[in-house]
Amino acid sequence: MNNLNILQIGIFAVLIGGLIGIVSLHTPALATNIDVAGIYSAPLSGDSEVPKVNTQASGEARFESNAQAAALGDAAAAASSSSDMSYEITAQSIEEVTAAHIHMGKNNENGPVVFTLFDPDTPTGEINGRLVSGTINVQSLEGPLEGKQISDLVDLFDRGDAYVNVHTQTNPNGEIRGTIQQG
Repeated sequence: MNNLNILQIGIFAVLIGGLIGIVSLHTPALATNIDVAGIYSAPLSGDSEVPKVNTQASGEARFESNAQAAALGDAAAAASSSSDMSYEITAQSIEEVTAAHIHMGKNNENGPVVFTLFDPDTPTGEINGRLVSGTINVQSLEGPLEGKQISDLVDLFDRGDAYVNVHTQTNPNGEIRGTIQQG
């Protein structure tokens, strides 16, 4: 093989490698870290309450910026405001839920409510599945975030300064809780 063929093979390999990199950044099934931006979750348990609560209940809260969902091809998210954030809370073995909120605070402290996720007229029955889903927008922020932007809420998430708390009749200060984190 002469030097020209080796050079051509090298250039071809570099071009193919670059093309694969570009495709992976723009194809949801192949992307890696880019997909995590704008997606947050919080595993919920009684052990995370302050003080701890002895309960069999558990759950998860998930949050996704609508801008991120639209970038990944979600038509409903593309139609909504890109500054909004969608959420869903699922729970198992919990009953008589009276409220669920996002609070501002570290994982070892209780803090003020910044968004109401769930506020039923009467307590629920037993929940084993979806508790609630909805959308957070700037008009619905409250407490220290009233009048602020969704980006201010996301800053709390990124710093680990926000948590989800699910309140019940048995545990009005919260039965299950979890710090919101990326991913």
